[in-house]
Amino acid sequence: MRSFVVASLAIFAMACSRSFTDSRGLTYSASSATSSDSLTTTVTISNNGSHTAGLSLGGSCPVALVVYAGAAGGAQTAVWDQGAWRARTGVACSSTPKLVSISRGESREYSTSVAIADVLGDSLPAGSYSFVARVAFQLGGINVPAGEGTLGTGG
Repeated sequence: MRSFVVASLAIFAMACSRSFTDSRGLTYSASSATSSDSLTTTVTISNNGSHTAGLSLGGSCPVALVVYAGAAGGAQTAVWDQGAWRARTGVACSSTPKLVSISRGESREYSTSVAIADVLGDSLPAGSYSFVARVAFQLGGINVPAGEGTLGTGG
């Protein structure tokens, strides 16, 4: 039987870095891409360690997007949070932990997509924003910088 290490991770990767590696050799990286009407953020978890690593992801929606306004490298303010949006709009995500085993040299990807119109809503202007992927574990979570981009409607 494999044992799963459940660690309460409260790591925030610096804005200048788009990846970081934890003490077990798991590297977390993220990227975001826009289409004419949607924004997709993907987190890749790669095992560069010497052993199989277990994770206990925090349910059926392990990645949530957070959008920040402000200059990159400077003061930024969170202006939209997919986790709060899901709760407000009734998007169902199971909270049952999902046990994941990642073998040495293996990677797993987890993505989330949202309509740009839902992000901008009534109050945010079209413009440049920074993106962070929040990865939920059974206990805690991590934030992984996921790039920058311009959001607008009808483009």
